[in-house]
Amino acid sequence: MAGAVPYLQSYNSKGAELHYDFIGEGILEITGYEVGEFNAALWDSLVEESVLLGDLAGYSLEEAVRRVRSGELSLWKCEHRLRARDGKIHWVFEAAVELYAENGIAKGSIGMFQDITERKRADMALAQERNLLRTLIDILPDRIYVKDTETRFVLKNLADAHSLGVSPDAMVGKSDADYYPPEMAANFYEDDQTVIRSGQPLINHEEWVMNADGTLRWVLTTKVPWRDSDGRIIGLVGIGHDITERKQVEENIRQRVKELELLYESGLAFSQLLNPREIAQKIIHLLGEKLNWHHTAIRLIRAQDELELLAFDQPGLEDTETSKVEDRFKTLVTHVGEGLSGWALQQSKIIRLGDVNGNPHYVDTYPGILSGLYVPLKSGDRMVGVISIESEQPNAFTEADEQLLATLGNQAAIAFENARLYAETNRYARELEQRVQERTVDLSRANSELAHALRVKDEFLASMSHELRTPLTVSSVFRKLCS
Repeated sequence: MAGAVPYLQSYNSKGAELHYDFIGEGILEITGYEVGEFNAALWDSLVEESVLLGDLAGYSLEEAVRRVRSGELSLWKCEHRLRARDGKIHWVFEAAVELYAENGIAKGSIGMFQDITERKRADMALAQERNLLRTLIDILPDRIYVKDTETRFVLKNLADAHSLGVSPDAMVGKSDADYYPPEMAANFYEDDQTVIRSGQPLINHEEWVMNADGTLRWVLTTKVPWRDSDGRIIGLVGIGHDITERKQVEENIRQRVKELELLYESGLAFSQLLNPREIAQKIIHLLGEKLNWHHTAIRLIRAQDELELLAFDQPGLEDTETSKVEDRFKTLVTHVGEGLSGWALQQSKIIRLGDVNGNPHYVDTYPGILSGLYVPLKSGDRMVGVISIESEQPNAFTEADEQLLATLGNQAAIAFENARLYAETNRYARELEQRVQERTVDLSRANSELAHALRVKDEFLASMSHELRTPLTVSSVFRKLCS
């Protein structure tokens, strides 16, 4: 072995009084001492640390010596850290085999020393770099991992491992299938294999991941091929940046835009519609189109606190079933105080429940309904009606949803009140028109009768005037008067 310094040492039958019978001249470069100065005691004084290797690793120095000299282990291997005569630190590799007497007792050994200081420095520098890299990836909040070509984990950082409730070391050799739901793991595997087979990176891919507690997070994933020194792909390196908060902000913005569109379009529609049913149908349509809210119903108050169903929506309802379902809806809540819709009207307040089934006022409208939002419609001091929205998801409605529907409810209440006033105005106009028509007929009849009377009078006077001018007629009249 290049640079090796051979030696031959012997010791008595008890393994004591170790003596170097031969030591190569290269010991000077390692220790700074000439061959003539070198001995076992000097060596022991120079060595500051010994690291046992191979089969000896894990044993104490004394136990390792015993096992080698007894023949249980055939090879002595270790690394020594020593301080040379000039004070510099050297790392020295030692390997030796035992020499035995005819009686089988160890009498010495033949071996060699080799200065491995440069290699150790390189190893230590590499270890420091690895430690620095490990520290860096572990302090990063992003999920960082390395996989082999079978998509087994070679490395995981703390953020990624802790999200799955395990330590990084525990994940080595495992795969996504050991931690994620089957469908999610299958998607990850397909993306991994595409990168490995094609050699093309996957950049900024948005995907869901599930944490150990079952929560879902949005992650922006980048995966690139991992190559060896010859350029062959031996796996991939991946990093996932959590973008859940950003996605939530984006979703909130989209939701806000939809809400504004809902209020804007409803405002336009309400200014043009004066038929209560058309207004209700428009509200139902906008809630479904803009917010994907279904299981909706709108009722108005009529005489004696009766509630009239104006419009409703039920997902998956066939046209042939509409009439039957509508008849059922009409009988579920018929008066103020009935069901959660009627209760909201009676209490004159919004009711938002994450679980309606525990409420005594709830009326079963559809199988599997869990949460509901019920908003009374009020115009001034007058209760107009109620909008009800239900969901098959628990806690489906937020405080923001409540505020939105309250605003929409205010618009709707004004629209319904305008429709009512318009209808009443039309009714009053029709009644007035009827009365005018009746009075006109009466007046026309009276005018006709008056005209007839005047015509009769004129005819009579004309007749009398003619007769008075005729003598015979005068004489006849005079005789009649005398008689």
